[in-house]
Amino acid sequence: MSRGVATAVKCLSFNQDCSCLAVGTEKGYKIYTTDPVRKCYESKEDEGGSRIVSMLHRTSLLAVVGEGSAHSPRQLQLFNTHAGQNICDISFQDTVLGVKMNKKRLLVILEKCIHIFDLTKMAPLQIIDTESNPKGLGDLSMNDDNNVVAYPKAVTQGSGDVMIVDASGTKTLHIIRAHKTSLSALTLSNCGTKLATASVKGTVIRIFRVTLQGKSEAPLLYALRRGSSGAQVYSLSFNFTASLLVCTSNKSTIHIWRCDTSASEVLGSTEGPGTVGDTVRNMYQAERSWAQFQSPASNVANVVVLSRDSKRIFVATMDGHLYIYSLDLASGDCKREAEYVLVD
Repeated sequence: MSRGVATAVKCLSFNQDCSCLAVGTEKGYKIYTTDPVRKCYESKEDEGGSRIVSMLHRTSLLAVVGEGSAHSPRQLQLFNTHAGQNICDISFQDTVLGVKMNKKRLLVILEKCIHIFDLTKMAPLQIIDTESNPKGLGDLSMNDDNNVVAYPKAVTQGSGDVMIVDASGTKTLHIIRAHKTSLSALTLSNCGTKLATASVKGTVIRIFRVTLQGKSEAPLLYALRRGSSGAQVYSLSFNFTASLLVCTSNKSTIHIWRCDTSASEVLGSTEGPGTVGDTVRNMYQAERSWAQFQSPASNVANVVVLSRDSKRIFVATMDGHLYIYSLDLASGDCKREAEYVLVD
């Protein structure tokens, strides 16, 4: 199949339970349901392109950052698809690089700061100054009663540290030494109790336990071996219950690990790279993936998630395709079920 539409797609994002997929393009954006796969909303042609589209669960609320000469990359639009109306526009001092939402909070990520809003009132709560974060890395837990934010601590210095803060206040919960090199991806579990990270090396994925008690150390639960050669990690995603983690990269294999058992006692370390002893131990104890399958587009950036029941895998690619695989939860076997073209 031809892959000549790679320049058209600007962003891909699944909603919180992966029941919908937002596709932003040079011409606008489209919203698809994933079961069954069908287009349920499309922006008007005169609304212009979209570089960020974030959906709140299966509601009509979208957060959109436009693309092209008619839009400012520093402006965020909240839009009601049911009414077809713009709710409000929020302007920032710099380009918006990432947007996350749950029912109570709106997280807007700029290169050198993060804005946190009370979504119910659209009132600003916090501005967190950060180190340079050109990738716009950051995440917000989806459980709105456990508002936890994760973001890189010091990207410019080449460290892989992660800050965990309580988005309901101003409390720093953890400073996690996740990797020795800069981060390429991070994600929180839905309930905000687990954090998965990958560095620019892309060989080892780490999972940490996150608590609201404000302990300075976050126990390392898992060190997961993606491969022995370096890779650019495209995405990390927990399933709904945080018992599985899926990773995709520019290599030819998509990996899935089990992470539903306590491993902190096994690893015996509270931080990622840590001491020489921790490094050697983590190298030998890094778990290889429980399930894996060949990526349908390893040379194209993509996002991979698991369905709410974890029995299906969705692979959305930046050239405008959606691939669906079945996952046997007993054997780990993965089989392609369908392929869809998302853009014209």
